[in-house]
Amino acid sequence: MAEALKEFMLENGTVNYLHEHEIYSYLVKFADDDGTCTTKEILEENGENTDPLKMNKEELFNYIKGEYIYKNKLSGFLNGFGATQVEQY
Repeated sequence: MAEALKEFMLENGTVNYLHEHEIYSYLVKFADDDGTCTTKEILEENGENTDPLKMNKEELFNYIKGEYIYKNKLSGFLNGFGATQVEQY
């Protein structure tokens, strides 16, 4: 997951500099009820694959959005990554 996120941020993120360090940011927009935000529990309930190593790119990013961004676990699991909510609908 870290490699996929790193690659994604390098390709799609906006670089900013803080004390001469590169900081990449990317605004992720998603809803938690449209199927693009998947948690391990949802996958298990539906009998679907829960192994991120066996997920295609779309499934992996839906899983990252649900399990790590929505549940606010990203920074605790992957050092160097974090998420900050900027809007609520």
